[in-house]
Amino acid sequence: MIKKLSRAYRSLSVVAKASLWFMLCTMLQKCLAIITTPIFTRIMDSVQYGYFSTYLSITTIFTVILTFNFDTCAYINGITKFDSETEKDCLATSLLSLTAVVTIVFGLIAFFFKDYLSKLLSLPVTLIMFMISEILFIPPVKFWMVRQRFKYRYISVVAVTLGMLIVNNLLGIFLVLNSTANQAAYRVFSIAIVQIIVGLFFYIQFFIKSGIFNFTKYWSYGLHLNLPLIPHGLSIVILSSSDKVMINSMVGAAQAGIYGVAYSVGLIINSIKLSLVDALKSWIYEKLKKKQLSEIQNVCNLIFLMNILLTFLIVGLAPEIIKILAAPQYYEAVYIVPPVAASSYFTFIYNVCSIVELYYERNKRIMIASVIAAITNIILNYALIPIYGYFAAGYTTLFSYIVLSILHYFFLKNIQKEELDGVAIINPKSILFLSLIVLCGMILFTYLYSHTLIRMVVVIILIILCIINKDRFVNVIKSIKRSKK
Repeated sequence: MIKKLSRAYRSLSVVAKASLWFMLCTMLQKCLAIITTPIFTRIMDSVQYGYFSTYLSITTIFTVILTFNFDTCAYINGITKFDSETEKDCLATSLLSLTAVVTIVFGLIAFFFKDYLSKLLSLPVTLIMFMISEILFIPPVKFWMVRQRFKYRYISVVAVTLGMLIVNNLLGIFLVLNSTANQAAYRVFSIAIVQIIVGLFFYIQFFIKSGIFNFTKYWSYGLHLNLPLIPHGLSIVILSSSDKVMINSMVGAAQAGIYGVAYSVGLIINSIKLSLVDALKSWIYEKLKKKQLSEIQNVCNLIFLMNILLTFLIVGLAPEIIKILAAPQYYEAVYIVPPVAASSYFTFIYNVCSIVELYYERNKRIMIASVIAAITNIILNYALIPIYGYFAAGYTTLFSYIVLSILHYFFLKNIQKEELDGVAIINPKSILFLSLIVLCGMILFTYLYSHTLIRMVVVIILIILCIINKDRFVNVIKSIKRSKK
């Protein structure tokens, strides 16, 4: 068996090997995040874990603002279109210098207004300084990884990615266990110091290759391509991260920590969803190009059903998963899992619709939908969290993702009229029916958490349904993979 697998692996092309390793790397990243969660929730109290969870969310938001996410568009476009290696190096240095200038200027402003900023973000000053230091060294690592991916140097990318994760987690466990106070600061330090060391190494590498001259050469090029995408990227980040920040500010760090644990369960569902979206994207592009629209609808219906069954299975086992992931003070997080899981389903609808929108270059519509959903989430959080507590955040997020999916569905309908002669990519009756099942299931499981025996019977039924439909789901995935090849 091992020899067969070894021969099959050796027969793969460089592109196929790279794709396989990048996929495994992503899966291992998710697994490490899930594995380390129960460790840190047990060695950190809920307040300190809440600060840490909030720190991660705020860092994600400020990374989009301060780095412009150049690695997602401008840098990729440049290394794809530029022929000269020197020009590619110059592009990297120029864009990196811009992110460094912006981050340093923000850092200076933050230092002079640190007390005000600390109060605004509900984070200690120490964590804010760590955040700015970490963000300064994120872009060079991302740029290096993009460059390696284009050269199919998968081993180096996997080694650096997993190496950083393992070191910062081991260092974090050591520091937290040996601290009597400020556990969040020690955990954040373990992440920031690893990011700074690796980022500094790649900064030096990029600058040695291209020199320090003409560092402003590609500033306008990068801003022209990435500035229009910031509202969309920022809105999506706010939609997924603002809950913890607002709970920390309006209710308390301990509650933000509990909410963060519920989101760790959602991470399992999101890992499955992202894998499905990644598999679907190029396949849908090909079918749109060939106008094979009925195939898209049939496959999407099956994948939506598969997503629902797997989501219900994880939600049904949420009490047991949370007992594995966290200490007893976090157990009430189980009641946040159903709306968080339902949100993941509606995110999947948005992802499928946006694939078609991107194919037909309706980027502005994607931005509009994201901004509306993010604003909706913030307004609802401000209105409902003070009244109903941090539990409300799960339901405000769900409602916001429903708004996001509805907007994208109507944008998709518009594309169907303009480009596809009115042929439906997603069956409206099927999607409405499945959405109602998801919402009803969310309510059912919230009730069943206090009735373990009945819940386990439902879980067994779900497992049986998964087994019955196994061949259908496997055949769909296989057909997508064959088409991609």
